[in-house]
Amino acid sequence: MNYTENFHLPQWDEQDRIMRVDFNHAMAEIEAGLTSGRDDGAELRVSSRDRLCRLAYNHYCAVQNMDPAPHQIGLFHQNPAKNSTGVSGTRLWDGLCFAGKSDTALTADVLAAGFTGITPLSMVKGNLAACQPMTGKLKVPASGRLRRFNLTGNFFENVPNTPARFQISLTSQETGAVEQTMELNLALDTASGTYSYRPVDISLYVLGGVEYLVTLRPLEAVYSANNAWISFETYGLADTYTNGGTVTASRTLHELAGGEQGIVILRCMIAGKGGTMTFTWDGKERQPSARRLAKMRDGRIVQELIYYREDVIPENSRISFRFACNTGGSFVFCDWGATLL
Repeated sequence: MNYTENFHLPQWDEQDRIMRVDFNHAMAEIEAGLTSGRDDGAELRVSSRDRLCRLAYNHYCAVQNMDPAPHQIGLFHQNPAKNSTGVSGTRLWDGLCFAGKSDTALTADVLAAGFTGITPLSMVKGNLAACQPMTGKLKVPASGRLRRFNLTGNFFENVPNTPARFQISLTSQETGAVEQTMELNLALDTASGTYSYRPVDISLYVLGGVEYLVTLRPLEAVYSANNAWISFETYGLADTYTNGGTVTASRTLHELAGGEQGIVILRCMIAGKGGTMTFTWDGKERQPSARRLAKMRDGRIVQELIYYREDVIPENSRISFRFACNTGGSFVFCDWGATLL
C-alpha cells in the first residue's frame, strides 16, 4: 500500500485489500482537515469583521464633532439638540433632547422624601483643611431641574453678609461620574445663629430613578458651622420634566454605490422605569450588536448602542428608532450616526 505525500492518506494498489482500520483512519483524517479549515475560515471572517467594525467606529468618533463637518461618503452624525430634522417627541433637558413619562410632580414633599443626609457640613473659620463637606443621597421618581434647597444648621464667627464660596455637585451612583457642579455664594446676615430654612437658588438637573450623591463643599472658610445640612423640606423647589414619553427619529443614508457593511451608533441615557426601544434598518428590526458605557466630551457617561450590519446595504438606506417610556421612565437622546463600508 502506498500513501499520499503530505497527509499520509492510504493509496490502495489493485491487489491490496481495503482494510477497515485503514479506511476509517483515512476518513477521520479528512474530517479533521475539513473541520480545521472551516473553523479557521470562520475565525478569519469574525476577525476581519471585528477589525472593520473597529475601524468604522474609530473613524466615526474622529469626525463626529468637527465643525464644519467634513464631506464624507457613507457617514453622518446628528446632534438632535442642534439639528432636530427627523426627530420628534423631545424637549430640551440640560442641552440634550429629553422624553419622559411620569405621574409624579417634584413637589417639596417629594424632594424631601427622596433626600437622605450622610454627613453634615462642618466648618472652622480660617482653616479650610479642617472643614468637612455635607453629603447626602437624592433619588426622586421623576426627572426635572432642582431650583432651590434650604440651608439649616448652626453658624457662628461670621461677618454679616460676607460672601462665602461653596461648590455643590451631583455624582451619579450608577456610573460614578460627577455629572454637574456649580458654585454658590452662601452669605449669612448675622454674626451667629441657627438657621432653620434659608433658601438657596440652584439649577441642577436630575433623572428620575437615578440615585445621586449630593456634595456641598466649602471653597473657603469664611465662618464656622456645625450640624449644617441642605434640606428640601417646606421650601424645596423643582421643575418637573415630562411629556408624552415617546421619541422617534429617522434618517436616510444616501450612498451612490451602496455598501456591504455598516454600523449605526446611538448614544443615550435611559433612566428610571425605562421603556421599549425599537430600531429598524431598511424595514428590519435589529438588536444592538454591542452595548457599553461611553464618556462624551462634556464628561457625561452615556449608554452607547452599536448596531452592526454585514449584508448588502442599498444606495438609499433608511434607519429609524422609537423609544416609548414606561411611566416613571426617561430617555435622553444625546446623538447618533452611521458609517457605511
